[in-house]
Amino acid sequence: MKQELAKQILLVYPNPNLPFEIYADASDNGIGLAIFQNKKPISFFSQTLIGAQKNYTTTQKETLAIVKGLQANRDILLGRKIRIFTDHKNITYLHSANPQTVRWRIAISEFSPELNWIEGEKNVVADFLSRYPVMEEVEELIDFNPYQSYAIQKDRIPVFDLCPVDYAYLKIKQASDHKIQSKLQQGQYSLKLFQGHQLIIQKTSQGERIVVPESIQGNLVKWYHEFLGHPGITRLELTIRQHFTFKGLSTVVENLVTHCSKCQKVKIPKKHYGYLPLVSNTTPIPFILSQ
Repeated sequence: MKQELAKQILLVYPNPNLPFEIYADASDNGIGLAIFQNKKPISFFSQTLIGAQKNYTTTQKETLAIVKGLQANRDILLGRKIRIFTDHKNITYLHSANPQTVRWRIAISEFSPELNWIEGEKNVVADFLSRYPVMEEVEELIDFNPYQSYAIQKDRIPVFDLCPVDYAYLKIKQASDHKIQSKLQQGQYSLKLFQGHQLIIQKTSQGERIVVPESIQGNLVKWYHEFLGHPGITRLELTIRQHFTFKGLSTVVENLVTHCSKCQKVKIPKKHYGYLPLVSNTTPIPFILSQ
């Protein structure tokens, strides 16, 4: 098993004293870039072209691949010796009539790279990164409405089996909450479909939000507090309000954060420095200047 794992491509730590060899390429659907040192991989970068980017010329796409790749690895490349290899020979020349390409070339020049042309058949890694198709599962997630894609699916992530932010679990709890059902019948709430689960929502000033039953309000706020790494009162409340609503949300969040033992032990209280103490003067002012 160890031998088989050792055969796979493993990234190595960058050595700032050695030159970086960067291979970039672009296709009709994406861009890719690979960074090597002594023929060992340091980093890989790829990105799908969206919108107007698909209408770019070949030179623009190839230049965009270099710009995006350098920006993504700025912390290890800036100030180092860099050699960039591309199979688009026009990029190796500094002159360009396109204003956008000129701006990109200025961004590239910040890294002071050495631009080299390489035959397309030798630029295999970057070519693969620019053409590799997106997995079907990822495409499904991209198509999701962000408003509906926050809840945890138990069949996808088993580790969150106890998470109260599950569509099926929310539906069961809403059905057993008499107050929510009463307001639904009165027309104060409405129904909306979330990935096969019809949930009760409320139209607020910020938009449509899922109504949280009283029985799981505390658990939901506690789960968000733990999952987000113990945020403060404001951040925690704003995050929850992006998707949920219930009466007394602010109070529940404030009580949880102020009584969280980890937050009280680890977080440093805000101290306001720079305030001068009040001065009490018992003697009269000798003179007053006025203009």
